[in-house]
Amino acid sequence: MVENFYLTGTNAISPGKIDVLWFEDQEDGSFLQFNSAPESPNARCHWDRLSWLGGTLRYIETRHECPGDIETITEFDPPMVFMPRYLGEETWSHTGVSSLRYYEGRSLVCTGNTRYTNTVSLVGSEIYFQTTQTTAWDKFGKCADWDDTHWQERYLFGDLPEGRGLIETAGGNTDVLDDRWDITFHSWNPFPKTADGE
Repeated sequence: MVENFYLTGTNAISPGKIDVLWFEDQEDGSFLQFNSAPESPNARCHWDRLSWLGGTLRYIETRHECPGDIETITEFDPPMVFMPRYLGEETWSHTGVSSLRYYEGRSLVCTGNTRYTNTVSLVGSEIYFQTTQTTAWDKFGKCADWDDTHWQERYLFGDLPEGRGLIETAGGNTDVLDDRWDITFHSWNPFPKTADGE
C-alpha cells in the first residue's frame, strides 16, 4: 500500500482524460480504493472496499455517494477472493460464488449470485491478474427481468519510474460498450498540498 501517493494514467477509451487511483487504509484492516483526483471535491464519493485479511485480496463492496447522483451500494457476501498476498507458484486460480446485494438510496432493490474465476500469473517480474464474473439476478425488485451480467477485468503489475505498481488495467461489462475502460498508468504522484501546507 502506497500512502500519500496516487497513480495517474490515460484511458484509451476516453482520450484526453486523466485517470487516477489511490488507496486509504481503514481501522478494521480493510482499505478503500478511490478513482477520483485527491484534490477533487468528489474525491471520496465513489470507492471500493477491499481487504488483505486471511492472506488473500478480497473484494467486499462498492459505494457511490456523489452529489446529484442516486446513492448506490453493491455488496458481496462472502467477499470475492481475488488473489493471494504472496504468490508461491507461477500461476494461481480460484473459483467461487458470492451473493450480491444492490441498494439504491439505502433500499435493497436487487439481489443475485455472482460466479467468478480469478487467475494470477507471474511472468518475469510482472504479475498478471484477471477476474471473470457472471451475475445471475434473482426475480426480485427492479432487476427481476434483467439478463445475466458478464464482467471481466485485467490488471498488469510491474515497475513504474517511482517503484512497483499497477501498469495497465482494462475491462468492464462485456455485454455493453459504454461501461468499459482501458487505462495505462504512468507514474506515482505525491498528494497535492492543502492550504495549510500539509
